[in-house]
Amino acid sequence: GGTFVETPMRIGPWEASNGDLYFLMEPAETWNALMTVKSTNGGESWYEVDGAHRPKTGDLEGFASVRVDDRIHMLHQTSDHVFYHVFRTSDHPEQPDTWAIRDERLASPEEPPTQVADIAVRSDGSVVAVYGGPDKIHSRTRSPEGDWSEETVIDADIGPALSGPALVLGKHGVVHLAYTGDDGRAFYRQLLPNDELTERQTIAEGLGTDSEDIGSILPLVYQPESETVVMIYRRADGYLCERRLDAKGNWSDPVQVSDRTVVQNAVDADQTGADAIAYGNSVQVLFIEEDTGHLYHTEHGGEGDWSEARLLVDDESVQWVRGALVKRNEASAAYGYVYDGGADGGSGKNRYRELPLKAR
Repeated sequence: GGTFVETPMRIGPWEASNGDLYFLMEPAETWNALMTVKSTNGGESWYEVDGAHRPKTGDLEGFASVRVDDRIHMLHQTSDHVFYHVFRTSDHPEQPDTWAIRDERLASPEEPPTQVADIAVRSDGSVVAVYGGPDKIHSRTRSPEGDWSEETVIDADIGPALSGPALVLGKHGVVHLAYTGDDGRAFYRQLLPNDELTERQTIAEGLGTDSEDIGSILPLVYQPESETVVMIYRRADGYLCERRLDAKGNWSDPVQVSDRTVVQNAVDADQTGADAIAYGNSVQVLFIEEDTGHLYHTEHGGEGDWSEARLLVDDESVQWVRGALVKRNEASAAYGYVYDGGADGGSGKNRYRELPLKAR
């Protein structure tokens, strides 16, 4: 079994300090439960952990997570509410492989056209949550003591209609936020440590304007050594592009990433069929070719051009993909990823694979 979240940002596979892997999903299209599944053998086999105490809220319509030390923090938007959950991984010293927080409701906005969510956790333990509303995106912050702030409506008094938020934590508690407008633009702001928002910047144009194009921005990438934020997005013509924000606050010119057009909204996602992670000074990207459903990999090593796309999966019609950096050591690492091999929104075709990466 196993089916993807409808509109996922990062959902794993998350690696604990002992090498155990975790992924977040539903058991089936007709069984909308939130499962944490685990592998102790490098991804060869998976099973649910602490299923008896899983959250009561299912229906994973908009979902995001982030692993911090021995906990996986999750934000979960349904048609009616937004919830916060936390799971303890197997390297937790006192309560390994258990749910720590379940179904903590933080908002009940009017139902958005598409449920979307993303989450970031600062070093002080505060949690930044961004989620969808009927025509804007909203944010709240949970204090280290567990209290949620008042809700902020992003760009409340200016157009266009907004969706597709993506968050990543940067230096000194600054959270970077990118999001899409229904006029084909992409925007950027920062949430400062005091949760003040910086001025909005328009950082891309020419994105798709249909309802299925709201998720045209991939999960944001942050490179701590150079303090660089990498935003990769899909243009209306189907190609991936990137812009980079350096430590001085300057954006690079747009650069094309993919040499093939990339699928949008393959099944129930309203998202671009692609994923991105950082590894050292490189950015690694997986993408699904629009015409074939084949999965490809490309990378940028910090200098020069993006590499020629390398074919990874051509025996199934891939519909979703999400991944993370795993098996890290001084000499190498791997891009661990989960993809749906053509379930058409059903269940039973989630696959786990790894792409070895050379030391950076």
